[in-house]
Amino acid sequence: MSKDNWKRFQQIFLNKEALMQKFNQLAELRNSIRHSRSADDIVRKEGEASIIWFKKSMKQ
Repeated sequence: MSKDNWKRFQQIFLNKEALMQKFNQLAELRNSIRHSRSADDIVRKEGEASIIWFKKSMKQ
């Protein structure tokens, strides 16, 4: 995420590294689903946790 974009989201997500980690976890789950690959339990749970994290972050 570029510095210009981060400035827009910093107040919502607070930590850029955590945001990027959650995006990566969500992307891994999304790619497994989109490309008809099986997602193991860890990928699925991390993806689900990322969704919860995004929802919680955006409610604040």
